[in-house]
Amino acid sequence: MRRNSVVLGILIIVSAIGASAQSFSFYSTLRAGRNGNGAAAGNGWEVGTGTTPGYSSATWTDAQFAYNATPSNNHWRAGGLTQQFEVGYNAGTNTAYTRVMDAQGNWTTATVANSGPAFLNNTTWTLPAASFNVSATGKQDPSSIIIEGLTLSSNVALVSGTLPSTIGVIGSPGVDTSASLSAPLVIDAAANGGSWFLAGTIRFSGLQGSGGSAQGAQLSFNLGALGNQTPEATTMSLLGGGLVFLGWLSRRRRMGGVK
Repeated sequence: MRRNSVVLGILIIVSAIGASAQSFSFYSTLRAGRNGNGAAAGNGWEVGTGTTPGYSSATWTDAQFAYNATPSNNHWRAGGLTQQFEVGYNAGTNTAYTRVMDAQGNWTTATVANSGPAFLNNTTWTLPAASFNVSATGKQDPSSIIIEGLTLSSNVALVSGTLPSTIGVIGSPGVDTSASLSAPLVIDAAANGGSWFLAGTIRFSGLQGSGGSAQGAQLSFNLGALGNQTPEATTMSLLGGGLVFLGWLSRRRRMGGVK
């Protein structure tokens, strides 16, 4: 009987620990348009969401978001005009996503699913400063990428950090430039059922097909997000109950009350 009781107590504790230890990371990117569709036309993910900061077909969704002179593929707007974008997490579908509106007013979306339980109202999300960045590299002509008007979705609280009014880089031939946040952003989506998104506008200038030569990954915006669940009250009660139960068994054993 003593052995069965000990096993029961351990199972209670293990269940509580398993329920409380949940995390999910995703990474988002918006990159300059390549001159044509398909990976062979520039090897740059135009809009992507994945579970690693690298860019591979195994972990990234390529939404085939390109800029060139063909109207049907004219996703990135010419002349440095702004386009809306969103990066976030949908608790209802348990997916992270990146989406951007094209020149015709249509959304193009890339998603990645969380393989674990949905992150509801007991999760804090951290957007690390280093992975929240814009860059301009390998250019032949002046080009730029500018992020503006950043806002969080309704009912989502910014616990720490400051959303910048603008973050961007203006490059010149032969010079690589980048910019990142100075401090991480921590957000709490409890009042929104766990769902949240960061929205703003993005502007590219100097794209190939738009008076410049930037393509592939030469202009890019990247963002990482880490969600951590905090234990709910029921989970903590379960863990505490298991510890109390094992303590009671130990005391009974010392007193000779459990065989």
